[in-house]
Amino acid sequence: LLKCDVCQDSYHAKCLSDNHPTEPSKNKQIWVCSKCVRCRSCGTRVPTPINTSSSSSLLVSLWSHDFSLCYTCGDMMDKGNFCPVCHKCYQEDDWESQMIQCSSCNSWVHAKCEQLNDEMYQVVVHMAEDVPFTCKEC
Repeated sequence: LLKCDVCQDSYHAKCLSDNHPTEPSKNKQIWVCSKCVRCRSCGTRVPTPINTSSSSSLLVSLWSHDFSLCYTCGDMMDKGNFCPVCHKCYQEDDWESQMIQCSSCNSWVHAKCEQLNDEMYQVVVHMAEDVPFTCKEC
């Protein structure tokens, strides 16, 4: 039996859907049922299936970071593509989000996480390159 670390309900591994992991995470030995699992970055409850030849690779790949991130967000987190304030992930080619690079840690931070309105964001973006911007975390 598998016991959900969130709701404490127990499940037979054979009774779970095909795309839900039937083993605890490798790092912290956590297992979360399909009712409770949710990506803390994008909010999905059902991550996009990943095609692999090995079913064990498929199961490990669906959720990462001890069931806290879907595979896609976990990959972005591992690459450092996340805001250090809210920990939401972003794609490398995301040019639409209002983000500012911190001069100290080099991380990209959401303008809203720094409480910058649209007008303040435009001022910061158009400052001279030699004027440093430091995020809240630094």
